[in-house]
Amino acid sequence: MPYAPNEFEDLLEYDTKINVYQRLLFLKEFMRSSTEKFIAKENNAVVGYGLCFPLRVGYHIGPIYADTPDIAKALLYQVVKSIPEGADVMFEIPEGNPVSEEFVTVHNLEIQYNHITRLYSKSPVDVPIEKVYFFSDPGFGLV
Repeated sequence: MPYAPNEFEDLLEYDTKINVYQRLLFLKEFMRSSTEKFIAKENNAVVGYGLCFPLRVGYHIGPIYADTPDIAKALLYQVVKSIPEGADVMFEIPEGNPVSEEFVTVHNLEIQYNHITRLYSKSPVDVPIEKVYFFSDPGFGLV
């Protein structure tokens, strides 16, 4: 389940399916700066991935993308296990995602909803939001 650099092309293909367009440079930099990287595969195909990266104080979880809730839970477990105990953690979840909300409830975390508004210059981008469990970082304006 730990990510290996030789899996980047497969990861990029999966990420493109989720985000609808290819984010080659963004993903390369995101993978470089993330301290913990996990990938889920079935029959040699990527079915999810999860990242964690350091902040000035604490860590950020995300993105976590997965084809199923069970895969998302397994990735989330690996990511959380990699964070030092007692560290501050920040993440953004889509409203209405039961796996993400369960994580918040089980760990008795404080929720501060910041609604994310998506803006389009032409027509809406059809992102499969049911596969998005934790966002990359809304500061980038990306899923």
